[in-house]
Amino acid sequence: MARGDTYYVNRGPLDDLTTVVGVGWALMDTTMEISGFPAENSKVVATRVRENPGGPALRALVALSRLGHRTSLVSSVGSDDAGSAIVRYLTEQGVHTDFVTALEGSSRQASVWLNRRSGSRTIAFADQLPPASHLPQSAVDAATAVVLDGREYLVARAALEAAPLCALRSIDTGGSPKENLSDLVNLCDCVVLPKGMLDLLCAKADRSTPRKYVETLLSNKASLVVVTGTTVGAIAFSDDEAWIQPNFEVPTIDSNGAGDSFHAGLVHARLLGLTPEDATRVAAAVAAMKCTGNADVRLPTQEELSAFLRLHASEAEPVPYSKTDGDL
Repeated sequence: MARGDTYYVNRGPLDDLTTVVGVGWALMDTTMEISGFPAENSKVVATRVRENPGGPALRALVALSRLGHRTSLVSSVGSDDAGSAIVRYLTEQGVHTDFVTALEGSSRQASVWLNRRSGSRTIAFADQLPPASHLPQSAVDAATAVVLDGREYLVARAALEAAPLCALRSIDTGGSPKENLSDLVNLCDCVVLPKGMLDLLCAKADRSTPRKYVETLLSNKASLVVVTGTTVGAIAFSDDEAWIQPNFEVPTIDSNGAGDSFHAGLVHARLLGLTPEDATRVAAAVAAMKCTGNADVRLPTQEELSAFLRLHASEAEPVPYSKTDGDL
């Protein structure tokens, strides 16, 4: 059986109890499409402006909801119109908002500059809300997976500790440095580490190198570690195996949220029982599909993901990785 066929064989109807709980920030993104990143002290004209709720955990849950999972977000929003819009959007996308708390003040905001020529993006964000310190009772009682973005340390740590022992614990560490991030990473089964963040974590660890840091994670809790943003693509590690997960070659319209979609695809595949290698390929497919449209309009259903993988059956096959292949 070809590796590309595994997804179709293992894919079945999702159990009603397959509930993914996400913990992290909820923001309102203002995206401006421009022809190139502006130089300092200059002005450029945006060809399109749009507002969409964002945040790595939030986006991952939206993608997982589209893929058929029951999802719930533990987060906070402001008492403003943006906060109401975020909650309304989540409800429309099938993400439960019982544990989204409205706090007095302004919601978190992000400004996204999207390069129309390349699909790449640059983000600046503002956090006006105090950090959460309390995990609502029963938030993770029925969780089959807990998905983190590294924010809200106290609540995220509590969710990892309170979730059922059999629940998958997964974190995407992308974005800016976060307080106590290494503590959360060390408690997760699946870890997505952008290369830049891996370098930062290594700098804080005594005499550690990227490869040693990954090996330490695998010797502790992690069963799958994926390093993204390297010169050869994503590099994945599981037990004694290591492989490169190439990207699918698709036209990139909007790369904002690609990492969040990759994380969602990884969690989705692992919950379906796919092997780590098959899971990274599914994750790459979800990320690729997201990039072919603006915002979340191209996030796939299970059926659409299956069709995409069949259409691209001979593409993006994982290949073995050795220390000489990349920059780890």
